[in-house]
Amino acid sequence: MNLQESFFDCNRFYGAYEELFADAQIDIVYLATPHDSHVELSILAMQNGKDVLCEKPLSLSYSNAIRMTKTSKKYNKFFM
Repeated sequence: MNLQESFFDCNRFYGAYEELFADAQIDIVYLATPHDSHVELSILAMQNGKDVLCEKPLSLSYSNAIRMTKTSKKYNKFFM
């Protein structure tokens, strides 16, 4: 069994979040990463045209949560 077969016949793998966010065939991402990465990854995803479902806590600070919602509005991306 090769690596690809071992991951539920998934035909795409990414070595970095930037690669995932650059993929035009991806519409939405679910972020269940460590809490301190939610802000950076959510904003980067929305800047790259992705809708975002972000696990809680949304952010570790109120000011960063505002940055995230402003980015959502700026790029007209769903963010929850």
